[in-house]
Amino acid sequence: MQRVLVRLFSDQREPGRIQASGLGALTAQYFLNLDHVVEILAATDVLDDDGPAALEGLMAAKVTDLARVILSGGVRAASAEPQLAG
Repeated sequence: MQRVLVRLFSDQREPGRIQASGLGALTAQYFLNLDHVVEILAATDVLDDDGPAALEGLMAAKVTDLARVILSGGVRAASAEPQLAG
């Protein structure tokens, strides 16, 4: 954990906040949990949470699935087709 934090602060050219969107690759490189790093940076008030909210990603996936069902004729269209015994 210390290596990641040291690297984050040393890579910063200008004093300021560290963007959350750039943390994923670095934490994966050191096999660390991204949530722990984000929690530490948020507690020290240097985190700029510029990433999309988790709910936004979930809602986008649900809307995409719903659109796919509607465009294919809906749930009833698939069940209304007769099933032939094989």
